[in-house]
Amino acid sequence: MAETRGDMRYSGVMTMPGGSYRRVSVEGVITIDGGLDCQEIRTEGVFTSHGDIKAGTGRIEGVATIKGGLGAGDVDVNGEFRVEGDLSVHDLRDEGRTNVKGSVAAENIEMHGELTIRGDCHAEVFGCNGALRIGGILNAGDVNVSLYGPSNAKEVDGGKIVVRKGAKPIDILSAMFLPIVYGKARLIVDTIEGDEVDIEHTTAKVVRGDVVTIGAGCEVDLVEYRTDFKKTANAKVAKCVKV
Repeated sequence: MAETRGDMRYSGVMTMPGGSYRRVSVEGVITIDGGLDCQEIRTEGVFTSHGDIKAGTGRIEGVATIKGGLGAGDVDVNGEFRVEGDLSVHDLRDEGRTNVKGSVAAENIEMHGELTIRGDCHAEVFGCNGALRIGGILNAGDVNVSLYGPSNAKEVDGGKIVVRKGAKPIDILSAMFLPIVYGKARLIVDTIEGDEVDIEHTTAKVVRGDVVTIGAGCEVDLVEYRTDFKKTANAKVAKCVKV
């Protein structure tokens, strides 16, 4: 017999138990005392979950904190999102700030704002317009980053890797990245390795690739390339080796 799940719909200021639901829709200052297993979750206001969340889809408006991990299909964030465990989703679309204390696994990540990950980040497609801080490895088939603030990662691996300084901040990015921060937009990384690497405003110890382009504002200790290498006049490369 199929499981019958009810809905959780609350607004106001309250604490509710966790459990299994069909849809969870909460508004206000809501605390969930335990984990959640649901087909859909929508939060608006200040939301806190003391446990893991498993959801089909998610929509976060405001401030949400998960004191555990999140496993979901598609997740949209507009606000501030904190996950104290691992984040595993199909699609993550984010306009705001996301902070994950664990690692992130996704098919597609589309970030407009600030992304902080203490562990690794694995995706098929990774796009970021803003700033990123990744304590471990960023690995994706397609990496496209437009920098609007100081950024760093231990290592960036991928098929095609493109890093640019973003255009003048507009809309939500104007509010998040003041001119003084935007002026310091730069990616600092130990190693970048990909099939096609095209970077600007990046400081790296090592850049490896088949086709490598080192653009404006870059400072690289070592470039290792297989097929083709290009460098703009104002980029700094201490050593370049064809392998």
